[in-house]
Amino acid sequence: MGVPRLLLIGFLTVYRWLVSPIYGETCRFYPSCSLYALTAVQRHGALRGSWLAARRLLRCHPWNPGGVDHVPPVRSKAGCEHGVTAPATPSAVPASPAAEPDSPEPRANRRVAPTDQNCAPSTPRRAA
Repeated sequence: MGVPRLLLIGFLTVYRWLVSPIYGETCRFYPSCSLYALTAVQRHGALRGSWLAARRLLRCHPWNPGGVDHVPPVRSKAGCEHGVTAPATPSAVPASPAAEPDSPEPRANRRVAPTDQNCAPSTPRRAA
């Protein structure tokens, strides 16, 4: 871990211990903005984590209804987010369900952990 990252984590931890209890549960988002910032810095590093935390603070105003807003997942070096998979290729799908008797569902419908070989592009898909 870099020094800026450790300093930010230390600052946010002290803030959560000392300042957050004074204000109580007033945040309109879940998780709270301070926990979001701490998670963002831990997960994404000082630069991107600070950027995500600043964006979140800018969304915290009386005209925003709030709600659940989790820190986005870390992108792998292949450029895909965890949990997103590429569409199955014809060679990856068994010829018949009998080819895998232990499987309750066809291989094309299973979610697999992302690797460089099976990451889908992170661009949004159009509705068909």
